[in-house]
Amino acid sequence: MPCYIIDAAALRRNLTVLKGVADRTGARILLAQKAFSCAATYPLCARYLASTTARSLARGGALGTTRPTVNRHGT
Repeated sequence: MPCYIIDAAALRRNLTVLKGVADRTGARILLAQKAFSCAATYPLCARYLASTTARSLARGGALGTTRPTVNRHGT
């Protein structure tokens, strides 16, 4: 069984940078779950990021559309 060690302080620093970018620019920064699939860190990420997204394969093998799965801002 794989084991992942996450430096929570480093993650928090990086999330703070992303939140700063979002605040200064008005950008909505999303957590891409397939690129970062560590559910244990989602509560921490939710404090800093606008929402999450997941991609799935559509019919015919083409990538589907981005689907928001969590949206804290109601948009």
